[in-house]
Formats: sequence, structure tokens, C-alpha cells
Amino acid sequence: MPLLSGGREAKSLIVGVLSNEFPLTAKQIYSKIAKNAPTSSLTYQAVHKALGQLAEQSVVGKDEKGGYQLNVEWAKSVKRFGE
Repeated sequence: MPLLSGGREAKSLIVGVLSNEFPLTAKQIYSKIAKNAPTSSLTYQAVHKALGQLAEQSVVGKDEKGGYQLNVEWAKSVKRFGE
């Protein structure tokens, strides 16, 4: 199972947001994190960088309109790991 290493806070928050609503642009994800986790000191740049890393790890995918969503296969592997 791919782990969310390096920048774990940003990656965990992104996965949390995308598990509830998708597809979302980087700006929409950042806005939701800022609204739902006001104590977080994450910048837009940190969210954007984490999204790039998650895409490289095949945790998220990007659609043709620039929206991000969780990779279904990754989500299934996480579910199987937890069983």
C-alpha cells in the first residue's frame, strides 16, 4: 500500500477532502482545507506541491478540466489493507 510520506499533513488533508467531494481543482481543495482546518498553516503552494506528489504516487488523478480525484485502485488497496 502506498504510504503518504513526506508532507503528511497536507497529503492527509487532501485525501480527506477528496474522499468527500470530487473532482476539485487545487484552488478548491486549498479553500476547503482552509475552511475546515483553520488551525492548519498550510499554504496554497504546499497543497499544490502535495497534489503533485500524490499524483506521482498514483494516489490522485487529474481530469481533463484540471480537477483532482482519488485513484480508485489506490482507494481499493487501502480498503483491502484495512480489512
